[in-house]
Amino acid sequence: MADGGTESSFPSMEMTKEESTQQIALLTPQKLTDLLALTEVHLRTCRGSIQLGDNLVMDGHAGICTFFCTACPWSGRWNTSPKLPNNRFLVNDRMLHGTFTSGILPTQYEKLCQAADIGMIKDEDKNVVLGEYKGVLQDLAEKSMETSLQEEITGSVLSEDDDDYRGLKVLSDARHCWRKNAYNSDVVFLGHATHRVIRHELVTREDEPVSQNHEMVGTRRFYEWADARGLSIHLHGHDRNLTANKFLEDNRGYTENGNDTWHGAGVKTHFYWAMKTCNGDPALLQFRLNNIVRHYQDDHRDCFAGNGQLEGSRCKTDPNYELHRTTLTDPVAIAILTTWVHGTTIYKNPLDYVHCVETHYVESFNNALLQYHDKRIVFGRDQYLMRSHLSILDWNEHVDREHTSIIRRQSATNPRAVEGHRVLKRKTNSFKATIWEKYISQIFPEEND
Repeated sequence: MADGGTESSFPSMEMTKEESTQQIALLTPQKLTDLLALTEVHLRTCRGSIQLGDNLVMDGHAGICTFFCTACPWSGRWNTSPKLPNNRFLVNDRMLHGTFTSGILPTQYEKLCQAADIGMIKDEDKNVVLGEYKGVLQDLAEKSMETSLQEEITGSVLSEDDDDYRGLKVLSDARHCWRKNAYNSDVVFLGHATHRVIRHELVTREDEPVSQNHEMVGTRRFYEWADARGLSIHLHGHDRNLTANKFLEDNRGYTENGNDTWHGAGVKTHFYWAMKTCNGDPALLQFRLNNIVRHYQDDHRDCFAGNGQLEGSRCKTDPNYELHRTTLTDPVAIAILTTWVHGTTIYKNPLDYVHCVETHYVESFNNALLQYHDKRIVFGRDQYLMRSHLSILDWNEHVDREHTSIIRRQSATNPRAVEGHRVLKRKTNSFKATIWEKYISQIFPEEND
């Protein structure tokens, strides 16, 4: 310690330009301590100096060095990384853990290693680790989905009265691995209350040659799983897959069908408001859709006046309200708008939209998958499943996390959008530490008590 209690530092060693291209190896503090102890023992009996040999042999990211004494025949080999019980270097397994959980592509890993000159793990060694690693991920993903299922059941029961509870509400969607004729498809099911993944089905062209039918195969598997678990599904929301509609109608009489509002009417305010305020009544939904025409005729007698939970329309609550569009008076224009409303998917199939289901969360999960799944890359089955399980762990940990603030910007194209944009807290990514802990626990034998 230097005067004043501060730590003294070793003088910085100057380097030459040529030395800037030297090989880099990953080093653990434990091995550095071992090296200092090793040289200290030798120098107690020898007045020579310890020097590093010219050749640094790389095994992945671990360096294998040779030291020799300038005054005696002593020499020794030293590794920059400790070895695990399976005889693999710790830094190599740790580096693979980092590359797996980061979602980077194998080619990106190779380019990084080549540019930084930090060594590279052989493909055969990576495949050995992947074989052990994928089992850990599958186990953790299944436990995460089981925990999410129990939380969904609890949340669903608490959100409804005992007499009204009829089962779980789920949201589903299929995500294809490629843009055309996908070989793999992820069919994922989210809980309506918690928005977490409760079930994941991987469907391949081996299961169903036609990739457009993968979503239906995954849906059937989901209900087989739900029946085996004794789960009742009250509402199933999806993006209006007509085959799923038919399946639910013919085979799941207890389950109500809910098509996504976005796929039915885009962002048309009146359609969304009609679905939101119909109280699950298809006749009332059609009545409110018919009222769109009367609203633009400046006839607001049947417009929504509020029900205690939702505020009434501005045309009913604001005495100074004026139409923002030209009032319809031409019989031809009225007939055209009426025909258009009656021709929409929602008006023709009101029972599929009375629940006003939004699949925003399951669509967001598909976007989150892109962190690990690149639609331009063809992954093998092991890599594909591993990346899907990573996506599930990532999503279930971070969905609906708290925010630090709200940014409000008014858009000229949508001035009524005043909810603002939430600035979310930084991701914790604790699932990565959990993966490593479970993975390394399989490598070290359990100690006998």
